[in-house]
Amino acid sequence: MRFASKSLATIVRAGLVVGLALPVFGCSAPCTGNPNTDSVWCVQSGISSGTYQRRVDEREAEAQDKQRQVAAAKAENERLESRIADSRAQEAALRSRIAAQRSELDRLASQINDAQRAGTLTQGESDLQRAQLDRLRQRQAELEQARLQNREMQQKAADLQREIDQLKAALAARRI
Repeated sequence: MRFASKSLATIVRAGLVVGLALPVFGCSAPCTGNPNTDSVWCVQSGISSGTYQRRVDEREAEAQDKQRQVAAAKAENERLESRIADSRAQEAALRSRIAAQRSELDRLASQINDAQRAGTLTQGESDLQRAQLDRLRQRQAELEQARLQNREMQQKAADLQREIDQLKAALAARRI
């Protein structure tokens, strides 16, 4: 019986040695591909097989792709900001032009009324001038409508800018 207990003790000791050695040499867990957490055996295998280098190359390619996306988004952002600035300048010029035309039309209406009262215009001439004035006011209203559509375009550009900013924020969150 004594022989059996020595054999059992030897087997237990051998099992402990093997059990402690397995994690060190990488036989206890599968290789993850991460040299920081892999065992010595996995790291050696990953280096010699090129697995780690392939992962590094893939990550560098992904980073370069993300950088290209960011550069494209920045270029698009600059283009849109330029368009927005141009649109705002155009709207300001159009608003000023419309206001000047409105004042001029009001002045012409007053002149027509004054000329009719003074008797320098006949009723037919006065009616013809008022019809022409009404057509001019209609065209002026169309210009006003174009200005409002320009505002809609600016709003759409601002919405697009917000989406670009969201994309930039999402890419920045990935630490590119």
